[in-house]
Amino acid sequence: MFKGQILVRQLVIGIETLADGERKRCEIHLADELIPTAPQPRRAFQGWRYFEAKDVPPDLPGGEAANLPQDLARQLREIGAW
Repeated sequence: MFKGQILVRQLVIGIETLADGERKRCEIHLADELIPTAPQPRRAFQGWRYFEAKDVPPDLPGGEAANLPQDLARQLREIGAW
């Protein structure tokens, strides 16, 4: 999450329940790889768990396009050029 936008996704590789006396909590294990996605505005607490499959932002293409500055990439998407 950066400036109110989801920009990447990460694979959840495990969830572990930990107990500390009467307290229980979950530890979420994530893959190291960050997968760039088309930016999508969201409040900080509204992550992927709130998406229906049809609303998930698409992954961005790799190659040279992945090296564009975020602002330029956003402008190109806004005008429909990318």
